[in-house]
Amino acid sequence: MDLGLKGKVALVTGGGTGIGAGICEALAQEGVSVAVNWVVGKEEVEKFAAGLASKYGTDCRAFYADVSRADDLDAMVKQIVGIYGRIDILVNNAGVWPTENILDMPDGNWERVIDINLNGPFMLCKRVARTMVEKGIRGSMINLSSKSGFLYNTAGHAHYATAKAGINMMVKTLQRELAPHGIRVNEEEMDILSEHDASIAICTESNLKLVNGFAPIKQYLNHNVRLCFGTDGVASNNNLDLLTELDFTAKVHKNINHDPTFLPAEQMLRMATIDAAKALYKDKELGSLEIGKRADLTILDCNSIEAQPLYNPYSQVIYALGGRAVRDVVINGELVLRDKKLTRLDEAELINTAKNYRTMILKELEQ
Repeated sequence: MDLGLKGKVALVTGGGTGIGAGICEALAQEGVSVAVNWVVGKEEVEKFAAGLASKYGTDCRAFYADVSRADDLDAMVKQIVGIYGRIDILVNNAGVWPTENILDMPDGNWERVIDINLNGPFMLCKRVARTMVEKGIRGSMINLSSKSGFLYNTAGHAHYATAKAGINMMVKTLQRELAPHGIRVNEEEMDILSEHDASIAICTESNLKLVNGFAPIKQYLNHNVRLCFGTDGVASNNNLDLLTELDFTAKVHKNINHDPTFLPAEQMLRMATIDAAKALYKDKELGSLEIGKRADLTILDCNSIEAQPLYNPYSQVIYALGGRAVRDVVINGELVLRDKKLTRLDEAELINTAKNYRTMILKELEQ
């Protein structure tokens, strides 16, 4: 089975035995480098991780942390990011399941189960989410729950059932808070995005340059999530060409979905115009040429040799032209680009400023 995870980095808590070990092996088999967390049995877990690395050719290592201790989690996340550079997948698997009747349960035992089974996953989700957001990673977080947290539990496990019920509610909250950052938008989270009129900006070229993978565009559309496009910044895109972004995104996702009819040109242009205006809650002012809206226009040169012949204007814009075909731009009625020349800014001055910044940056890099 190829899940498209090759090259990803996963952290699995309690990964040395039982369910955790099975998860680690399944991930390694998919080409994932696995950080196997342990709290007891150092030698056995190190041997297990080395065996995964040898068997599947991935970089699997053992990392110590007591998941109930914040300082341990800080140190582990820092160590993993220092070695691998990133964390794409978090699996909160570690947990305990003691049997204790409430009449006999010491208060400390209740606290221990809550700390390991609930507080630990929360603290680790927070720390890993911060690294994902900082690095622009569209990652995944998996928190193992139990039927005990939904329906019922056998006698003697009040602490365990309470922790798992807490996990379920925590996950629902994390879905809402982390979905705008593109962190594991699963089926339920997509419904949340749709219900709350949220939008997702697709930045395909930037994500590829940063090795962040592909946005699940088809799943978004199936759940009626509004999509628009962005280029991200110059550090991760370079040319900031939105038309090239549209062309590349459409072709890549046709291939991913094995469907040449997916993302037709007319739909792509709509997503880049009126849907983008809706994403900004400005569709009453922007996004289409209508009476009462701002006069925002982009005029493309379709007379160049690479633009010939022209059959379908939508296909021509998305697949053939690119940013170099932009001839004139009008923003709110003001002509800001005329015959490919800026009207409000001195281009020579801009170029000189850019060169000066280059010189400054090169000097700092040499120090």
